[in-house]
Amino acid sequence: MNRLCSDATAVVHQGWDVNFACIGPGVDGKHHYERTHIEFIENNIKLLIKYITE
Repeated sequence: MNRLCSDATAVVHQGWDVNFACIGPGVDGKHHYERTHIEFIENNIKLLIKYITE
């Protein structure tokens, strides 16, 4: 695979018929170094907890 994508996107490109969603903090990164704000991580944790418990 010669492009950046999620594992789920890679599966779709291989021809699988699946639905998926990707969640996570927005990051800006290149060369294996990613930067984000701590609030993004905290809010993603809150979102996951809400999703799992409702």
